[in-house]
Amino acid sequence: MIDSLKNEILEHITTEIAIGFLTAPEIFDSIQDTFLNEALDETWILKTIEEKFAANLEKSSTWLHPTDFDKLVVVFNNLIDNGIVALHNAGYTRQDAISECESLIEELDFFASKIKGYCYYHTQDIERIIFGNAMLYIGFGGYPNKEELAITVANKIVEECKNAGFTVQWDGTVDTRIVIAKFNWQKIPDKTDYNYKNIFNRLKHLKKAKPTEKSNRKLFWKFWKL
Repeated sequence: MIDSLKNEILEHITTEIAIGFLTAPEIFDSIQDTFLNEALDETWILKTIEEKFAANLEKSSTWLHPTDFDKLVVVFNNLIDNGIVALHNAGYTRQDAISECESLIEELDFFASKIKGYCYYHTQDIERIIFGNAMLYIGFGGYPNKEELAITVANKIVEECKNAGFTVQWDGTVDTRIVIAKFNWQKIPDKTDYNYKNIFNRLKHLKKAKPTEKSNRKLFWKFWKL
């Protein structure tokens, strides 16, 4: 492979390892998808992933717990328990994230009366932290899409973040995302589904009626996919 392609792939590997959601085989698959039309040196790629992955795992042994991500998981779980669909690493952009939140709420249609809204951060938000901007942006919305519901959801997010010890910034409007300042992103893959399965399991005690046939098909597809 030419040096410029190697540099691109090395940046891809380094970024995905720092984000910490993908396993080593998943990173390799993502490279094949991203550089689909390139002639790849798979031996070099696999060796590089293995070396970088091992170095990051060793580094993670020095992290102090709970990490900021550990605390964020608690925050998001508390929000889910309060009827707010909270998604980690939801898509790459804000539009992706909102679409994922709305789609997941549709999948959870038999909980609809219990869901007040949603919140999320996306991959670009994580990348900004990794590359030096130590602020995590939390987007939010109401369900259904009404301003007063969105404000209620946002206030709950701010409350839970402050309870977790985070420094929070928000101007009180629906047009501005909530910011957790001085966020230190530290995460390694842990084979945990923080999104659909987690949300379903935390909400299922609220279900009073069996899902429709349509919902059953959706659930089977979701669990099969995961």
